[in-house]
Amino acid sequence: MTRRQGAVVSDAIREPILKRNPELTAEQVAAIRILTGTKSELRGLAGVAGAGKTRSMEVTREFFEGAGYRVIGGALSGAAKEELATQAGVQSRTVASYLHQLDRSALRKIADRVRHDVKQLVRAAAGKSTSKYRSNPLGPKTVVLLDEAGMIDTRLMQKMLRHAARSGATVILAGDSRQLQPIGPGAPFRHLEQRIPMASLNTNRRQKDPSDRRAVGLLRDGKAAAALENYASRDRLLITSNRRRAEQTLLSRWAKSGGLEHPADNFIFTQTRAEARQLNRQCQQLRQREGRVASDQCAVVGEQRYFRGDRVMFHQADRSRGIENGYRGTVLNARRDLLVVRLDREVSAAERARGQTQVVTIPLRELQPESLTLGYAATTHKMQGNTVSHSFLLLGGKMTSSELAYVQATRAREQTWLFCDRQTAGDDLSDLVRSMSRSRAKQMAHEISEQSSAADKDRRRSPELRPELTIERQQTLQERGMP
Repeated sequence: MTRRQGAVVSDAIREPILKRNPELTAEQVAAIRILTGTKSELRGLAGVAGAGKTRSMEVTREFFEGAGYRVIGGALSGAAKEELATQAGVQSRTVASYLHQLDRSALRKIADRVRHDVKQLVRAAAGKSTSKYRSNPLGPKTVVLLDEAGMIDTRLMQKMLRHAARSGATVILAGDSRQLQPIGPGAPFRHLEQRIPMASLNTNRRQKDPSDRRAVGLLRDGKAAAALENYASRDRLLITSNRRRAEQTLLSRWAKSGGLEHPADNFIFTQTRAEARQLNRQCQQLRQREGRVASDQCAVVGEQRYFRGDRVMFHQADRSRGIENGYRGTVLNARRDLLVVRLDREVSAAERARGQTQVVTIPLRELQPESLTLGYAATTHKMQGNTVSHSFLLLGGKMTSSELAYVQATRAREQTWLFCDRQTAGDDLSDLVRSMSRSRAKQMAHEISEQSSAADKDRRRSPELRPELTIERQQTLQERGMP
């Protein structure tokens, strides 16, 4: 793909659009020029958290559409693809949705075509709008923007790029390899950063406080000790005697910062779902005592009660109602048989044409207990890609890493508060610093092979100078389960 010419935009199209967007920074303009002017079917955008990647992709979309290309978007999660759709105006789907369509058998394609045609005939008979059947979303005049590409694993990336290469589509990978790593094997985005044309955005604009931006930069560079000192000097890092006290201190700060009145703007980040579940219940109880939720209107799903005024988060997609995994909202009505939720996201014109609204009504018989939780707190993995006004971080745990700490610290525009217990933090914060400095960046098989080849060459060249290489290499391979 890097050897073939992809979609390119001429200066005649590019310059008028840039004049209509004078608020773009020089860094963003330079990145957009690379994304729209590089002669390659595969290119990328690497940007730190809060650097304005989505805004840059919005203008990039305008460039390509002005040149006659069809621009579509994708992301690993439903919430991330929705962010791309609403903020950048890019018609988007999840990677799994694309692959479900692209990997179909010939028989399945025929069945889907028949089903589509029948549906359009019914709509036409009812006087409703119809749509053309698109057997393949990719083509030579298609540009695909894949957001949060750093979380896409090797298998999914390979499948998407193979389909794109066969169709002649242009693919732009956008992400940050310093954030959370793919759940599946490999880290293809980080690997490709050094091998494909890349634009970059290195200036964080999300955090309004310059001190917060400095702390975030330190965490990104793996300098956890200096970052924690930054927060502590401003009384944003609170260490308590035990874990329960840390949770209570966090809840107290959350309430004082406006969590009781404006929970959508004040969000709690945890490492585990168990911690999120515990803090969600306590937030609900605090708001009950303050009369912020209506205890007389209740819906029960599994063992969890939901009241009018509660915040909720969806964990399964329900596309017939316009709900994606990760969506949050506020309960407007709660009864024994149904739940009415106003989603945080706004509904696009295309979605309204399909009958979808921002307010969704869900019969309780259609809700599985695992598909819905309270939405005051969630794990950092669940919230990557989301931005809030104020964030409250419960630090410590087995999953702590420099990548996770960096994501946690970059979610809030206004203020970030950190909470931990003394046992987890260790003397002089030594244990917390160690865990927040540890990188969990994944490797590719290519990289392991290259490292092995380099070590073998070193031994052949001067084995007497580096006799320890053989033992170290054996230990490394044994740790990875290799013979």
